[in-house]
Amino acid sequence: MSSTNLILFGYDSTLANKLVDVIITHFTQTEKLNFSKKLVEIPIDEYDNNDELQNGILIHESKEIPSLKIINISDNNIEYKNQVFEHYKSIKDNIFLCVFSTEYRLKDQDKIYLKNIYTSVEKFNLNNFFCIIDTSSICDDELSYYDDYIRGELGFIFQKKSYFDFQKYQSRVFFLDLEQASVINSENFLSKRLEQSNYDKFITELKNFWNQIREENPEEVSQALLETEVFNKPIPQVQQLTQIIDNIIKQRNQQASIISKYIENINKIDEGIKELSNGLNNLSQHPQLTQDLKMQVQDFGRNSIYWNREIMPILEQLENAKKRFSRQAITIGCSGQARVGKSTLLQTIGNLPEEAIPTGKGIPVTAVRSLIRHSHERKAILSLRDKNNFLEELVKPFHRELNLSVVNSIEEFKNFDYNRNNLATDKNVELLGRLRQMQAAISSYENYLTGEKKIIEDLTKLRPWVAYPQQQEKDPNCSRLYLAVKNIEIKCSFLLDVEKLVLVDLPGLGEVNLDAEEHHVQALKNEVDLVLLILRPTAQSSYWGNKDRKALNLIAKAVEGVSKLGDFVFIVVNNGEQDDKELYQILINDIHRQLNENQPDSRYKVLTCNAIDPDNVKEEVLFPALNHLIARLPVMDEEIVNSIFSQWQAVVEKISTAIYELETSLRKIPSQTTSMNGTIYDKAKLLRQELAIKLANNNRELREEIQSEKDEGSITDNKLVEAIKEKHQEIRIWAKNGLGTGEKDWYDQARGRFDIDKTVDAFAVDEINRARAYLTDTYSQLDIYFETKIEELWIRISNIISACTGNLIADVPAGKEALERLLLLLEGKESNNPFPSLQEATKYLLKCGEENAIFQSHLLPRLIEETQKLAPERLIFTNISCESKDAEKRVLEMITGKIIQTSYAVQKILREKPFVSNILYSAAVKFEDSLVRSTDADRQFFDFALSYTNYIWVNEFKAIENNYMTVKTVDNAITQLKQLLNISIQR
Repeated sequence: MSSTNLILFGYDSTLANKLVDVIITHFTQTEKLNFSKKLVEIPIDEYDNNDELQNGILIHESKEIPSLKIINISDNNIEYKNQVFEHYKSIKDNIFLCVFSTEYRLKDQDKIYLKNIYTSVEKFNLNNFFCIIDTSSICDDELSYYDDYIRGELGFIFQKKSYFDFQKYQSRVFFLDLEQASVINSENFLSKRLEQSNYDKFITELKNFWNQIREENPEEVSQALLETEVFNKPIPQVQQLTQIIDNIIKQRNQQASIISKYIENINKIDEGIKELSNGLNNLSQHPQLTQDLKMQVQDFGRNSIYWNREIMPILEQLENAKKRFSRQAITIGCSGQARVGKSTLLQTIGNLPEEAIPTGKGIPVTAVRSLIRHSHERKAILSLRDKNNFLEELVKPFHRELNLSVVNSIEEFKNFDYNRNNLATDKNVELLGRLRQMQAAISSYENYLTGEKKIIEDLTKLRPWVAYPQQQEKDPNCSRLYLAVKNIEIKCSFLLDVEKLVLVDLPGLGEVNLDAEEHHVQALKNEVDLVLLILRPTAQSSYWGNKDRKALNLIAKAVEGVSKLGDFVFIVVNNGEQDDKELYQILINDIHRQLNENQPDSRYKVLTCNAIDPDNVKEEVLFPALNHLIARLPVMDEEIVNSIFSQWQAVVEKISTAIYELETSLRKIPSQTTSMNGTIYDKAKLLRQELAIKLANNNRELREEIQSEKDEGSITDNKLVEAIKEKHQEIRIWAKNGLGTGEKDWYDQARGRFDIDKTVDAFAVDEINRARAYLTDTYSQLDIYFETKIEELWIRISNIISACTGNLIADVPAGKEALERLLLLLEGKESNNPFPSLQEATKYLLKCGEENAIFQSHLLPRLIEETQKLAPERLIFTNISCESKDAEKRVLEMITGKIIQTSYAVQKILREKPFVSNILYSAAVKFEDSLVRSTDADRQFFDFALSYTNYIWVNEFKAIENNYMTVKTVDNAITQLKQLLNISIQR
């Protein structure tokens, strides 16, 4: 590979030129490429005499090897573009970049051209195809509309067999504001770049593919790297650093929110797999499951255990990524063996006293992991262990290693005999000695095992809380306060006034407790963005040795997904003024020999500094580290996420394949719903027939009562006869008692009105109307009796229904309650499936018992007809003079006689016409007809029986339904799981 051709085609040459400028600016600044312009001719036979070819094509080409050539053919016509494409399509190292505006609408010939490119690049999994849509002419809230349009237009490119590859679409189609991007100059390039995340993603994807091409040709790339100083980029000003870091943190926080949703969804998938496995366990008992099917079902259940083991590490990685992106600071970790100047470097950066980050000669010093935060405050916040944490993290690991019995309390630890005979051996004497020291010093730190926070304002008093005892202090009873401290946060002002910058002081490997390395790795996974691995040449060790290699391997374990470990770790060689320069150079050379293949900084950047010199540390360590983080941290973050999702997609593919095979197997289970439904249909027909016969018999009895009353010429119900007599007698007594007011009082009222009105007519009319109302109200009281008769009918009908429908309404009293319960079932309150015809029949039957229903509909019309005889115009009072002494008596006698006569007529009618029996019979017949003879009654009876099978035919279908529900539960679990899996791979 001598060059990579980046070919821009599209439908707007102005936009393409802007994009060319943006790409060149980026590669010039971040990759140190130097571009030159030249006109070249592409040898295409059909266009030998073409004017376009005579003028040539303007190409921007980098001078470095391998070179990057940017070829813009957006100005050319479609035929010429096709010829250029044919010339380059067979070279896999070419990158094709389509660019157009949101205002442009793809034509048929454009789609044909894209189709040709797609067919060619499909073999490379679309890694060398990009599409840029300029958004400078639209508002932010219009973007979703254009995204939908473009996704539809380019669907044929990203559509797989069964799904749209949304992840590939997002990594190859970018909406960019090229107007904004084109004005980015070298001074504010980095900060502006981070403000436009889509641009950053596009450049990252473009560089990833270009780097992949270069890695396939390492000799040429190595040569190019030797000629390029990638790491020595100009650093922005301190004020810009704060803004850039803040932008990075905001982007990371947004990513953390997205990852939280994926974690939630994957947890649901894990639960869904468990639910499906439980369903399959039940399904394995299905009576119609063949032995082969049973084995396949059981295999799925066994495989689900392994999926859980694959899901858990991915969830752990996502949780680590979430914590990594949720941090509100950029964190640099300092690691390395003891006595290499790590603490000195941290003292220098934070302007800290010896007591805060202690140093020492010839002995380990740092005992507690410290987090040092840039701040204008100056204090230390100690997180103290509680007793349980002290035992779990410090004591128990030693006991496990020494194969000692477990200690579960501080008292057990204090009383444990570490000095008994035969306990110490040549191999464990060192570990046993450390346990003895911890036990001997317990009185110095036990009271601090509270799990609380402790603040120390004076940093010069910090040493005993963070460091091992000084050599002269090492006696059995010396204080060991550091054992009570889990970690510490020190706030101080750094050499650079850069907000949201944190340093982590990681204790020397293997020096805190037996699980130090595990904690070391875990801290690196989500708490550190860049590790400074510090070395120092000594007479005993001036080369890259096993301990250094082990430290680098531990760091490598903590950064799963980062393609280049050199992005995550810098090697810092501490070289003081008094150190041997020859040993220093030997160490530098050995590092490059073993890690960089004798090509300095090709894989791992090696920084050198004098750890006690602030200016040197700032220029040689802080600036290069921050510059590197600004350029590479977003890339590392993206690689980490991509790595996790790549692993997840592999798991999803396994699960999806297994689900497909499971669904195929489940289709072989004979469907029981058809046979069960057929049986229920037959039984529903029988139920309908049974109800029809019993309701018809009931109606026949009611009809016989009507006929009997007709034959008798009067109603035969003695209770009703007596009730009618009682009402007539009440009216008669009321009338004879001065229309209910007493004869004497009525006379006095009448005489008073006569004297005022000078006539008897007005008062007489008022009293007649009052008498009519009283007569009507009195006979309406018979409705209480009628309600009793309706209740009897309800009881008869509900008993018939209950006898035919098992436990459907058996748990409620017969009569109105039973019918209301039936109505709820028919309305679909429990099954969400209403049955209109059956529902209306039951409603009508209940409506007959509404208050005064029979009186209003049947008795009242007869009363009105008879009481018309009491109309004032039918009574003549003109022959009675108001002056007459007996006028009031004569008026009362006329009204009383007429009332008693009318009541007698009403009584006779009620006794002679069997209207109650007719009413009950009519209601019962209408109910029967609507229930069992409506046009859709057959279908509704079947649906009703299907909905309440286990209530109507108790236990008869239980086994069949249980088997059916077992299969249905598995089907539902599969559907839910497939939906969750599909969502989980969309980014």
